[in-house]
Amino acid sequence: MTCLSGTQFWADAVGAGPIVSGAAYWLTAISAYWVAAALALLFFALRRRRDMLSTLIAAALVWLILRGLGAILRVLVPCVAPDAEASFGFVVALVLSYLLPLRLWQRVLCIAIVAAAAVTRFVAVGCQFPGELALALGAVALAAALFWLLSRWRPARRLWQRVALTVDNWSARAARTSLTPPLVAVLAARLRQHLGFTLEELQPLDTAGVHASTPVVLAGRDAQGRPCRYFAKIVTSANWRTSIIFELENLLRPAGRRRGPLFSSLKGLVDHEHYMLLLFSRLGVPAPQPRGAYRLERQVYALVTDYLEGAQPFREAGLVSAGYVAQALRALRRLRDADCAHGDIKSSNLVILPGDRFVFVDLAMAEYIAGPRRLARDLADLLAILAIHHDPEAVVATAREIVGGQGLRQARSYLHRSRLNTETQQLLPLDMPGRLRRLIARGRET
Repeated sequence: MTCLSGTQFWADAVGAGPIVSGAAYWLTAISAYWVAAALALLFFALRRRRDMLSTLIAAALVWLILRGLGAILRVLVPCVAPDAEASFGFVVALVLSYLLPLRLWQRVLCIAIVAAAAVTRFVAVGCQFPGELALALGAVALAAALFWLLSRWRPARRLWQRVALTVDNWSARAARTSLTPPLVAVLAARLRQHLGFTLEELQPLDTAGVHASTPVVLAGRDAQGRPCRYFAKIVTSANWRTSIIFELENLLRPAGRRRGPLFSSLKGLVDHEHYMLLLFSRLGVPAPQPRGAYRLERQVYALVTDYLEGAQPFREAGLVSAGYVAQALRALRRLRDADCAHGDIKSSNLVILPGDRFVFVDLAMAEYIAGPRRLARDLADLLAILAIHHDPEAVVATAREIVGGQGLRQARSYLHRSRLNTETQQLLPLDMPGRLRRLIARGRET
């Protein structure tokens, strides 16, 4: 059967008449699909007015893809999307309903509008559903059901953790930059010029979980001839592109996933972390003291900080003391009071100093004017990794005392495996997120 035009379909369905014809015309012109897309954007704007840049960038990147999907839909099911504008509106409405951080009822409302418009048009016109499309949709639904079942089968989840951790460590090693003699010579000259430091030895670090730089220890002598060491992060354009791809990939995940700042240049990335190190120091939050950001080559920078003598990576630690847990939560409380967030709290970015002292490292994803959601994610990530190395009940009790019950309630919604830091998902015991949520809820009841 030939598909009717939009205006003719609505007019024939309800009968002729000037008022009805006018209403049918405007309904067709606006298109229910675009109404759903507009509602999704409106709900998003009402909830989150800041950080629109990342959303606009993501929208620009996927615009052509959506156009292509709309064209394919028009070919496969012409009655659902009889013209290019309707097919594009159908795809955009579904994608926006999936991507934007909407409330459940808002998401359901937008999808319901799309579904109602599509089903009404499909049934009224009497289209035949293509068998190939039905087979493809069935295969996708079956794959999704199998994935859902496997994700709840403990042996499969443990296997995924082991494989993901292996891949993560391999990708961290692959991200390292080759430290050529000319590059080391330029770095030595910058250190001598700005810090009066004579570089004698450069020691690369094999730090697990570090993907966006090449960490090195700089050993030598200061201006007075005393032995001295600094820490440096060598960042290249390849590392910057990796961070951009990672954040854009996060933007294409469902609402509630982590999203960090997007940097327009490699220099912007390095300058931002240097500034955040200074800000953390000013706020009294334990972090390495910055000593400068230096350009080594056209697309290579070095961020130099004090070396943390005797530092032990938290990821390699066993059980930690209650004092360390309290220090970590107090540091996070200072950040929360200043509306700042670390943005990438995971085991690789926490350090234990002699005397069980706590320190944050790697502030590339840190933010000021972070907002309540980012603060809640930070707290959820910190609770999860502290609970790996300390009694979860004691961690929650200490957090309630230092951060407060309201902060814990906000973090509770992010204590789901899929919403935690990716590295933490690989290390966390399978039942830990649910246990932490129950401990927080139990405290609220009492």
